[in-house]
Amino acid sequence: MDQYKLKDLIAATKEEVGKEVVEKLLPTVVQEAGSFLFDKGVGMLACEMVGSVLPVANNILLSFNQHCLERNVLNALNIIQSRQTELENRMNELLENSPLYTRQITEALLDNIVDEIQERMVEYNVNGYINLLKSDHTNIDLGLMFFKTMSQLNDLDIRILKVYSNLVN
Repeated sequence: MDQYKLKDLIAATKEEVGKEVVEKLLPTVVQEAGSFLFDKGVGMLACEMVGSVLPVANNILLSFNQHCLERNVLNALNIIQSRQTELENRMNELLENSPLYTRQITEALLDNIVDEIQERMVEYNVNGYINLLKSDHTNIDLGLMFFKTMSQLNDLDIRILKVYSNLVN
């Protein structure tokens, strides 16, 4: 899914102000539409609207962003775990010979997925991370350039590139 869920907003709000206050502030329609999807802009607007009524607006927004981060990190960990066998020997070698590179490239991945709103982009970033780890060339500049480029793309950009790469082959 490429969009925030209203459930994240409701959960974040409940964590900050308690269920009883949320039930009074949020209309029944909004609560029943907990699985309704909306983009980041509308999500931020919803946080601001709820926050304008509540004095804990900043905490709600932080909690909302925390839910997104947790979802992205769990997604990344699941992908890495599914490819664990292909990474195991290489990771042991990298941790022994290039611990700084391993730390820096992992930090770059986390920086890229922290605020990512498109779940497919998390997958693309993790795939790149795994391929950077598997590479014999542990050049942090190359890794940082990859993640910088990925941060400037969206899922549609990558799908278009895939279409044109198939036409070239």
